[in-house]
Amino acid sequence: MTIRYTRQASAATLLLATAAGAFAQDLVVGTSLPFAGPFAQYGETVRDGYQLAVEQINAKGGVMVGGKTHKLKLVILDNQGDPNQVAAQGRKLVQNEKAVALLGALTPMFNVPISVVADSAKVPLVMSLVPIDAWQNARKGGWHYAWNIYAHEPEATTMSWKAADQITTNKKVALFLNSDDDGEIWGRNWAAQAQAAGYQIAYTAKVPMGTTNWSTHVNGAKAAGAEIVLGQLIPPDAIALWKQMKALGFKPKMATCEKCGSGAFWVDALGPVADGTMTADVWVRGMGGPGAAEVTQALGDKWKGKQLTGAVMAYTAVQVLADAMQRAGSTAPQALNEAIGKTDGNFAVGKVKFSLGHAAPVPSLMLQWQGGQALRIVPKDVAVIAPAAGLN
Repeated sequence: MTIRYTRQASAATLLLATAAGAFAQDLVVGTSLPFAGPFAQYGETVRDGYQLAVEQINAKGGVMVGGKTHKLKLVILDNQGDPNQVAAQGRKLVQNEKAVALLGALTPMFNVPISVVADSAKVPLVMSLVPIDAWQNARKGGWHYAWNIYAHEPEATTMSWKAADQITTNKKVALFLNSDDDGEIWGRNWAAQAQAAGYQIAYTAKVPMGTTNWSTHVNGAKAAGAEIVLGQLIPPDAIALWKQMKALGFKPKMATCEKCGSGAFWVDALGPVADGTMTADVWVRGMGGPGAAEVTQALGDKWKGKQLTGAVMAYTAVQVLADAMQRAGSTAPQALNEAIGKTDGNFAVGKVKFSLGHAAPVPSLMLQWQGGQALRIVPKDVAVIAPAAGLN
């Protein structure tokens, strides 16, 4: 397998083909990923998951479509962390690269524009790493050629209360949220669930992405008596917040960080201050179905925590797409799209079935960083560290 990088305009194109080059019968699948900006490491994780799945499928001979065996050719365009490039790159994949299907990236800011391309071009797309409501709410009337495999926010947010129930607190909560789709939806779910779960939202901060000065909000949360912090933030914002909570003497007994506390970069940036941070997830080492062990073996030393989940979800998306191609016996858009919708089987992440419109919800769990490792605390595998060690 050879890997060749080329640059056209401002985007880098990664082509995966056999050592002999691309064959006429190869089936092109493509995506647009961020390799710069706050989501660069996530883009690298997703890329690694896609590459591994394609390499393994091709090593076994490829996919059987219409009585013929075809290799997959993966084309990845670098959007440099700019969501405004995604739609143009998606159209390029369809029109210039002749992609028979698309793969997703992560978060609403990247997955929504490539979903728009899929629907407008009528080319099937399989994605993950974007919470279901944040993605579905972006398209009035629903999606038609885009499919999402990931967590559903009303269920994922309950992991926070299940974790909090294991800790003695005053049950007062501070929400720290970016003012994006994820922040809006996670914040809304937490606020709606709090009272029934036995908790009180004592303080809420909604801030634009790129916020670096958190002192007003940290002091506001302290003054409100919050002993629980629930965050939905991009990593740079959250790293600044955690450092300032420590510096200003704010000592919550529980702190979660969705999207932000996901990988080894969190521990690398914060050191012991990261210890005790929780983050919801859909997979952890030791879980999953066919392919999960292979992803862990190949990428487990490189990626930790929820980032390894990102590789598993990317691997799963390729599995689901290849399975649908074989069941459809065709790459004709409508036939392939219908086959994706009928997916009902076990893949690397576990069971995948599109039971919520064009979404396949994956059950959630809660991880906590303990000594540099992300361990499952809901359902309980290990004891919760309480209070959050780094902030005390």
